[in-house]
Amino acid sequence: MNPIANTPVFVGLTANLAQSERKKTAFRAVLIAFIIIALFSFMGNIIFKLFGITLFAFKLASGVLLFFVGLICFRANNLRFIILGTRDGKSGSKCW
Repeated sequence: MNPIANTPVFVGLTANLAQSERKKTAFRAVLIAFIIIALFSFMGNIIFKLFGITLFAFKLASGVLLFFVGLICFRANNLRFIILGTRDGKSGSKCW
């Protein structure tokens, strides 16, 4: 949903397409994103009720998820261990 951050990704993924195909792909991506946003905007409460999710539970789960993402970013000095699975930089099993 962040057009500034997603522009390089889009350009990289569509680098081998013609200009007309790139425009079609961009239009299709925007249309699908709009449909998903509209669906959840108009039917969000129905979807929550269908799955038995309260707004408080959703906020709590979102906060916990955001906390753990922030914690991982804060502890970026262990990023090599997280990616490679070893502290010495040699390949090993991934920790997730």
